[in-house]
Amino acid sequence: MPQRFTLAILICFGFLLVTACSGKAQAQKNDGSLDWLMANHIEALGGEKALNAIHSREIVTTSTGQRYPEVSFQKKSRTYIDRDGRYYTETFHRENSDDDYQMQNRFAILPTGGWQVGGADSKGTKIPAEMAGPMIQNQVDLNLGFPVNYRMLTAGYRLKRLGDIEEAGTNYHRLQMGDNQSTMIYYINTDSLMMDKYVNDLSNSSMLDGFKIEETFSDYRKVRGTMFPHSFTMTMISELDRNNKTETSTVHEIRINKPFDDVLFEFPDLP
Repeated sequence: MPQRFTLAILICFGFLLVTACSGKAQAQKNDGSLDWLMANHIEALGGEKALNAIHSREIVTTSTGQRYPEVSFQKKSRTYIDRDGRYYTETFHRENSDDDYQMQNRFAILPTGGWQVGGADSKGTKIPAEMAGPMIQNQVDLNLGFPVNYRMLTAGYRLKRLGDIEEAGTNYHRLQMGDNQSTMIYYINTDSLMMDKYVNDLSNSSMLDGFKIEETFSDYRKVRGTMFPHSFTMTMISELDRNNKTETSTVHEIRINKPFDDVLFEFPDLP
């Protein structure tokens, strides 16, 4: 369970990356279409110009007293997680690669697969390509858990608009994205057009089968012209033993367009 929850945290950190959007956002009357919702969601986040102006981002969050710094730069992202005395590094690259990288006591994901090295298995555990693909997609192509450049989804993904719904007195637009590994439902607040939560059903996942992940977002604030949630709660729901686990994270700092050296994203050689 701890390893699966750590993996889930790594996946969900990808949902905080803001990337350039495709397609011009234009406010218009709600015609019930996916295009209308996407255009107005992008506009509510700050608009196409503000999103395109983001070239790098550094965000620091804390959860259960642990700090999670994440750096995004030139369509790459790296997250450092010090969890229970173990140090994880998660690095995502936008470009395709035929190389596998193995990192000591670290966690690496590439489009062709990845490795987790350290702990009980000192030789490393390979992350299969079918798992790496969705993780790359989430990290690079999702904006706060929502696919901004939705017309350019990775092959195999499907996105459609579901019917609106009311829950606990709040009205939501709903969208569904999925592949043969997982299905995600996004809840977009009809008033603010911000994403309040998403539910990720991993019943068919090869690594997280029998689990669902629910993450809620709140305390949206504008940073350099773009809205970011500063509080989010993730619950990992086990369909097998009902042993649910919840963690709440708080964003302490967001820096936009801070200069970074690309060497930060290089993989070190093993000794």
